Amino acid sequence: MLHILLLILKWIALILGGIIGLLLLLLLLVLFVPLRYRMRLVSGEEGITGRIQADWLLRAFGITADYRDGKPRVRLKLFWLPLITLYPSKDKGAKRQGRKKQGTRDGSGNVTKEDNWQADKEKIGTADGKRIAAQEDVTQGLTSEQAERARLETELERELLEEQGQRMDLLPEELQTASSGDRDAHESLGMEHQARLHEKRPAGADYGNEEQENKEFFRLIKKLVLTIWHLVWLLIRLPFVVARKIRGFFQKLGYTIRRIYVKICHKRARVRELMEFLRQEETRAALDKCKRQLFRMVRHAAPRKLRGQFTAGTGDPALTGQLYGLYCMACPVHRFRVQIQPDFDNAVFQGKVSLRGRIRLAAMLFYGLQIITDANVRGLIRRVRNR
Repeated sequence: MLHILLLILKWIALILGGIIGLLLLLLLLVLFVPLRYRMRLVSGEEGITGRIQADWLLRAFGITADYRDGKPRVRLKLFWLPLITLYPSKDKGAKRQGRKKQGTRDGSGNVTKEDNWQADKEKIGTADGKRIAAQEDVTQGLTSEQAERARLETELERELLEEQGQRMDLLPEELQTASSGDRDAHESLGMEHQARLHEKRPAGADYGNEEQENKEFFRLIKKLVLTIWHLVWLLIRLPFVVARKIRGFFQKLGYTIRRIYVKICHKRARVRELMEFLRQEETRAALDKCKRQLFRMVRHAAPRKLRGQFTAGTGDPALTGQLYGLYCMACPVHRFRVQIQPDFDNAVFQGKVSLRGRIRLAAMLFYGLQIITDANVRGLIRRVRNR
């Protein structure tokens, strides 16, 4: 029984040891197997073409970005097999959009040009209908006004006829049974009375009575008096309002200047404190440590191989000479690994450049730990947090 138990423990220990060994191997691969990158760029008469590639672990994992004929494409690779294309070519997207624009409504439900034309036609028809309805409303308003005027004229004529009939009834019976000569005199008297009534009839199309005209006149007089009073009151208040506005303007200006002055003083104090903080020995030592380690990180990630040949010109000989002088001044950096041939006559930029490099995660972690474990850097971080 004990022998079986020890055998089981042995196999468990072997399995755990194998798992730990695999994890340790994977950790070492991640730390010490470098990430390699390459770039190639060509500029010619046909345009610009280029490729950027990064891979890891014998190119088992990688990503590639191509640019050719104005079409970008990014491919992802996993265990040496192409996994996915992140950005397809523009032609497929353009064709897909073209199919959407040229589709029909028979089953796809896409909007076609004919449907857009029909919708525009319906909008135009709706606008014309609204315009015609507005014109009919105007015409209807004019017709109702004319009908009202005709109605007033009819009622006034009816009232005049009724008044004339009442006056005829009030005449004595002798006049009603008089001879034809008397009747003629009576008719002339009635005609004179009707003329006087017509003289009392007001001119124009309003047919209002005298009382209404008097009310309208007094209303206009009242409105005129109130308007004059308001104007006089505004003229009286104008100097006080202007004085108050000017005083408020200068008060706001004073507050603004005072606030700006306080902010400037506060900023000057902060700058003075920052300069004193940067002049301290511990701060300078911490910044110097960070600068050295960051420079090492950049140098580690910089390209190991760089080759380039270009023919460049701006069309202006003076400007081309100045740019070529700057290129020659930077020779300690590129060490003439990028060769540029100036063209002082033409505006041209043609050539090719290729570079490659590698990045190890272990080196980056080493430089980063040297920054974090430094006493001056920790003290700097502590003082910044306390501020």
